[in-house]
Amino acid sequence: MKDWHVIFLGACILIGAFWIGIAIDGVNMNISDLITAVQGVADTIEYIYNNSNK
Repeated sequence: MKDWHVIFLGACILIGAFWIGIAIDGVNMNISDLITAVQGVADTIEYIYNNSNK
């Protein structure tokens, strides 16, 4: 699987974004904000993945 590094990077970004969001918003981070962040990261991963296969 040659694209494992893309998935690994995406996972790191996702985890990082999650913890940064908690640090900024404290424990009051909204679920909707978290979902939006996850969707944004997923879109970014999909974009990187699609471009890496060209």
